[in-house]
Amino acid sequence: MTKPEALYPKLKYFFSAYFHQDWKSMYDWQGKKPSYIEIVKEFKANNPAATVNQATKELEYLLNQNLPEHDLCEIIVHDLGANFRAPGSGLTYQQWLHSVLAILKT
Repeated sequence: MTKPEALYPKLKYFFSAYFHQDWKSMYDWQGKKPSYIEIVKEFKANNPAATVNQATKELEYLLNQNLPEHDLCEIIVHDLGANFRAPGSGLTYQQWLHSVLAILKT
């Protein structure tokens, strides 16, 4: 079985670089509550189109696997390095990832 970080190298970069343990304190929120939406927009704005496009394709592929919530959490948090807890934002990982995908595609 291929490891998720090998299947999803651009997602690994995205999640580990933009949703690392200090993501909430590294961004200038200008008095606003930290938001994953702004972080996704930042990734999209500050990376080459090829990187964003590949991350988008990898995310689509991951979501098309129709994995159970627990498995998505394991992959996103433990394998791909996202320090983001979807339930803490009132979302499932499935919902969060679909929201991330929508932002990447706009």
